[in-house]
Amino acid sequence: MPKERKINRRFHVKLTNGEEYSEEVSSSRLLSWELAWKNWSQLKDEKILEIGPRYSRWALRKQLQLNNCEYYSITAGKSELRRKNVIHPPEGKITSPGNFFTATDRLTDHFEEGFFDRIIGIESFEHWGHQIGKRIEGYPRDGEEAYRVGIEQCSKVLKKGGWFEQEVPIQSHGEGYFVYELWEDLEKNFPKDTWSKMEIIEKGRPEGYTSVEACKHTERITPDAAPPYSTLRCSDCCWNAMLRWQRV
Repeated sequence: MPKERKINRRFHVKLTNGEEYSEEVSSSRLLSWELAWKNWSQLKDEKILEIGPRYSRWALRKQLQLNNCEYYSITAGKSELRRKNVIHPPEGKITSPGNFFTATDRLTDHFEEGFFDRIIGIESFEHWGHQIGKRIEGYPRDGEEAYRVGIEQCSKVLKKGGWFEQEVPIQSHGEGYFVYELWEDLEKNFPKDTWSKMEIIEKGRPEGYTSVEACKHTERITPDAAPPYSTLRCSDCCWNAMLRWQRV
């Protein structure tokens, strides 16, 4: 496969306490950060669960805490456990903010139902099938069961009227839902009696662009390739989106 071409740019924000965060990022990561910061940095007084964060990217987490939000996070990444960025969940239900080593198929083991106002994620939703699939017997290769289980768990720990919001790369990598924009298939994991219709906030899609095709920097991999590492467009040529559902 041709080596991915990366054009680095800089994401820079100033927090309300005067601290500054700056990072050199790829084009796709810049779109990702801009979507997340615009939609979430102003949230106040909410209980928020972030799924699969990169703990070294601390700006959003810190700003939410400054906004009097209770910030919780989970990850199934063993590297984050080794780095001591997360801890194993305590026995019983979690009631105080922290960063925990667990996954979305186990949310009701650790949190009371209707606990969170909002569940968010930055470039993690496209990898759920890979992470949850390790813990589901008979996990199908296409990841559908993993998403069904994880989303059902989220619906239980999210308050009615709360939001499930995930920022993802489009036509880039991960499960086929996101690589090939299979939105109708993704919506099947969100029962209409539990969730609103999906909203999409896009950033970076070329004007008028509607086809699904590989960019010139990557070799196209077919939809039945083993998830989650199918890659269609590189980080310079993909775009990003915020996907939103409200718990009804």
